[in-house]
Amino acid sequence: MGGRFVIVTFPDEEMRNKALEEKWFEELKPWNGDQAKDERLVWIACYGMPLNAWNMPAFRSIGSIWGHFLEVDEETLKEVSFDKGKVLIATENTSKISDKIQFIVDG
Repeated sequence: MGGRFVIVTFPDEEMRNKALEEKWFEELKPWNGDQAKDERLVWIACYGMPLNAWNMPAFRSIGSIWGHFLEVDEETLKEVSFDKGKVLIATENTSKISDKIQFIVDG
């Protein structure tokens, strides 16, 4: 359906109602036939990050500029290399994201 949204089917109505009642998912509602969400998942590469800002809160802050922060890639988390950090976001922005930002660390 686009981005983080999927269609979940159930073998019967009873199972669907149980999933709705017990909150098996963060959000689950019957589909009313509306168009899918205009959301896409995008990896953002962050270059020039100072080592004292190489942490999850900093990457979360950067990713949140363009959409909803989802995760940091495994190489970034394991600090395999410090040439770039990669952040996965969900965004409704349909244009190419190639902005430069000034990231202020410790004031």
